[in-house]
Amino acid sequence: MRAPAEFGEDGWMHQRSSVSRLCVHFTWSTKYREKILTDRMAAVLRRTIRSVASELGLIIAAFQTESDHVHLVLWYPPGVPLSKIMHRIKGASAHAIRKRTKWARLTRFRGSKHVWAPSFSASSCEGASLKRLKRYVSMQAPRMSEAEIAAEGRRRIEEKRGSRSRPPDESGGLGPRQSHAREDAG
Repeated sequence: MRAPAEFGEDGWMHQRSSVSRLCVHFTWSTKYREKILTDRMAAVLRRTIRSVASELGLIIAAFQTESDHVHLVLWYPPGVPLSKIMHRIKGASAHAIRKRTKWARLTRFRGSKHVWAPSFSASSCEGASLKRLKRYVSMQAPRMSEAEIAAEGRRRIEEKRGSRSRPPDESGGLGPRQSHAREDAG
């Protein structure tokens, strides 16, 4: 566990061996951008992020989830790589979400056991005022309820079933570009 960071009156993060003002806005999404994040999952995610932040000496400035992605603004010490922060947050939160929520029921429609997409976005907060960034993060759309997520999953299954049973088009199953290319060549 790292030594706790503290903000001085000058707005800088003071630690035993460094003084810094490093702020990052992380954004990451669910696997396949599926709308699966519920209020309960957001609560589990918040607890997990607080735990990881404590271990790494991070200070959380803003946090918000939508049904398919997460925003996190935090201050971090200079010795901690951003990739390590995200690796720890995404790994620990995926484990906690699968353990403490009805994950099996939610993944029934998706066919994936992964919670998060492998990528993330990280942008510096230095150019934007932290107040404006916090407002942006807090204004993100609300999450879907578990019932809405289940209905969305059923709708997608029906769409897939419907697309398999459609008859081929008049060109013998070829799309319009392929049928035009064949006419031009002949």
